Amino acid sequence: MQQEIRYTVPGVSKLDMLKLKDARGVEFAEVPVPAGTYGEPVLFTMTVTLAALQVLGAYLLKKRTQARTEIEIEEIHPDGSSMRKRIVLDNSSQEPTEALASVMKQIHGR
Repeated sequence: MQQEIRYTVPGVSKLDMLKLKDARGVEFAEVPVPAGTYGEPVLFTMTVTLAALQVLGAYLLKKRTQARTEIEIEEIHPDGSSMRKRIVLDNSSQEPTEALASVMKQIHGR
């Protein structure tokens, strides 16, 4: 996965990891919750290749729980440079295909 642009999403639950673990171009790394904090017992960081960008878009759309939700992802280039992006999920009356197109444009810029 190191030869192309990758996207990482922190804070993925175990349930979401189990649903997406067999998707091509998607990997997970376990990030234990620090002692003394509350929440999921184990969280994962999801890493997605360009080839699996639709998986990332669909995952982000599933996270729309309020009128406006923001999720931060990191874009990592093959040379090691990275850029953080804030993806805005608008839970308006957009059709699913329009919503996915909007998310994909924010992720990839196209």
